[in-house]
Amino acid sequence: MNPAAQTPVLHDVYAPVPVAAPMNWLLVLAGIAVFLLVVIAAFFLIKKMRTRKKIIPQIPPHEVALSQLTLAREYIERGDMLGYAGRVSEILRVYIEQRFAIQTTRQTTREFLEIITRKSEHALLFAHRENLACCLELFDLAKYAHKSSSRESMETIDEEIRIFINATKMAEEV
Repeated sequence: MNPAAQTPVLHDVYAPVPVAAPMNWLLVLAGIAVFLLVVIAAFFLIKKMRTRKKIIPQIPPHEVALSQLTLAREYIERGDMLGYAGRVSEILRVYIEQRFAIQTTRQTTREFLEIITRKSEHALLFAHRENLACCLELFDLAKYAHKSSSRESMETIDEEIRIFINATKMAEEV
């Protein structure tokens, strides 16, 4: 007998299983780091774009006050001196509050005048104290005692307030 004839022939039962190459963990970590950097950069970019949209240019207080004074002249044209006095008093107080950071809308005229007399940082207001006192007291008479002034006196007060606003406005930034 032939020894080669007696050996059984072997047949594969299953196909060979491919073995995966070893994973390069350094490349995986680098990919994750790049992904995180892109996500963080996108987050900050979106945040910056949103805050940029919310920025509204600030109109200087003197411009707002002067434009509102012009609109308030309609009261004079209609002959409503009491309405004019109330509106202009509010415009003046809001201007002073915004320009000098003094809360005037919740104070009486006397309290406000005492504040500008006592505090040295309000020297610019103190220089106009007499005119302010005259205007605010006239407005108080109109608002609370319903005692209206003549058209000429209201127009004079309008000019005095415009002079005050122009004299105390902040220097324009270049």
